[in-house]
Amino acid sequence: MPHYRSHKNQKLYATHTKKAKSLGACNFCSTDLGNDQVVSVHKHFRIIRNIFPYNKWDSRIVTDHVMLVPIVHTEDLSALGDDASIEFVKIISSYELKGYNIYARSPQSGMKSVPHQHTHLIKNDGKQYNAVLHLEKPYISITF
Repeated sequence: MPHYRSHKNQKLYATHTKKAKSLGACNFCSTDLGNDQVVSVHKHFRIIRNIFPYNKWDSRIVTDHVMLVPIVHTEDLSALGDDASIEFVKIISSYELKGYNIYARSPQSGMKSVPHQHTHLIKNDGKQYNAVLHLEKPYISITF
């Protein structure tokens, strides 16, 4: 399931993540309600806009990329209580009905950039492309 950020977004993301880790800060815990990144707030979760969104997902162009983030800091879904678990399923179900893909990494994943549990909600343009070529260096991405 390939997913890509633009080269510019990837560089900004790496810098942002490195800075947050060095400060011992959690990017999601510090996202306050006055922030433009916050799309909506529920009892146990926030929907926040990914400031470093994927450009492509499943070989399709991404049109929207938000994340479902528990308000209370937790690294995995198993720590959620019953009420929060029910709300989680209701929220992802509502996004699934709108055509969003649902994706999350396990707490043990070496690719997980923020230890705070978060579930990606990714909507693509729905168009099937014949081929997607993505080269890491010199950072060329061609879709046709």
